[in-house]
Amino acid sequence: MNTLDLHERIEQLEQELLALEMENHELTQKVLKAQFEDHKLREIQKLAKVGTWSLNHLSYNLSISSELSMILFGEDLAPQSLSWDYFLQLIGGLAEQNVGTTIMQEVIIGGQQKTFEHKMIKPDGEILYVKHCCETFYNSIGQPLNSVGLMQDITLEKVNEIRLEQLSITDELTGLNNRRKTNEVLVAQHDLVQRYDSDCTAILFDLDLFKQFNDLFGHQTGDEVLKTVAQKIKDNLRSADICGRWGGEEFLVICQNTSLGDAAMVAEKLRCVLAAINLSCKMPVTASFGVAQFAKGESLQAFLKRLDQTLYTSKKAGRNQVNTAVYQA
Repeated sequence: MNTLDLHERIEQLEQELLALEMENHELTQKVLKAQFEDHKLREIQKLAKVGTWSLNHLSYNLSISSELSMILFGEDLAPQSLSWDYFLQLIGGLAEQNVGTTIMQEVIIGGQQKTFEHKMIKPDGEILYVKHCCETFYNSIGQPLNSVGLMQDITLEKVNEIRLEQLSITDELTGLNNRRKTNEVLVAQHDLVQRYDSDCTAILFDLDLFKQFNDLFGHQTGDEVLKTVAQKIKDNLRSADICGRWGGEEFLVICQNTSLGDAAMVAEKLRCVLAAINLSCKMPVTASFGVAQFAKGESLQAFLKRLDQTLYTSKKAGRNQVNTAVYQA
């Protein structure tokens, strides 16, 4: 090889080396970009509180992302390995939330794609609400290969939603159901009686001479009386009884699956409990009660009129007493 050929060969090798360096630089930039995109995706997942899981149907190995591990276990409680059975147990940790486990089985066995929300109990006892999307993928001959899922922590949104819902149905002063919620229950129970002829009775009671509390001691004392009465009601009603503030100093109790006679005993118990309240102002608290049972064929408007008239009878007869109304078709 002469000098000219050698020089050309060296020049060719230098060009090839430069091309390789440029290609290497380009590949390095792509790797860095991919790493950045991966980092960005992980940061977005953290901000969105999203994590993923994958189940291999050949080995039945479960893998979960670090983001999902953080959502489910936090930094300190994450297990080194996670079995599918334990994962299902974790998802179905609440008896009333077995729907979560059932849907997961439908995805794994039936190959369905599902998006659903459910509630879990984390290993530390904390309640977790999640939005869950999962799907199973198959090979060309219909055998399951992988099931994958994406879980998003929506606990904060759900807690706020529940809190706002609770505020919308709660009387701010007494903590009892407000008029709107009480009326919803009333309508629902009336419909049940019309449909199935079940027993349901309502108790309407009004605090006697309540205006005197406001006139003699001020509205703050009047508010304290209402709150004290509400607490006594909560403490002494049965678990199935539903009570709401019907308006002002008037309260309505709906006694589900309860006859007129049994509801009258509930009303008498409440009358005695309220009469025993000992206020700092030394003024007694009494109430007049009307008790009426829903009747099949009677409109809700007619029932409420009959109940109100029964309460008025107690007022007219001297207050601090219970009166019942028997339906007459």
